[in-house]
Amino acid sequence: MTARVTVVVATTNRRDELDRALSYHDDLAILVDNGSTDGTAAFVRRRFPRMDVVKLGRNLGAPARNPGVRRATTPYVAFADAVARPHGATKPGRSYARTCGVSDALAPRCSYR
Repeated sequence: MTARVTVVVATTNRRDELDRALSYHDDLAILVDNGSTDGTAAFVRRRFPRMDVVKLGRNLGAPARNPGVRRATTPYVAFADAVARPHGATKPGRSYARTCGVSDALAPRCSYR
């Protein structure tokens, strides 16, 4: 089955929280490091080597999601918080996209301005 959803997680200085939070996402997740100074991007690259990481040079606020959306290759993109887990996910390993499903959690591709 072809994946239909990519999860974009934009975060700033959340290295310590990401170990647990990102364990709920499968390979179709993109982390956008929004100007972190705590080594977030390097940590995620080491801990989740198959995850796509975009490192921004400064904090762009909500528009930081846009580079993640542009890198997605699926028809749908979901946004997740760096410290949240999907509703209904009781343990790591069950991906956000599989837990929520396309119809009840996702919107078509969009960009914040």
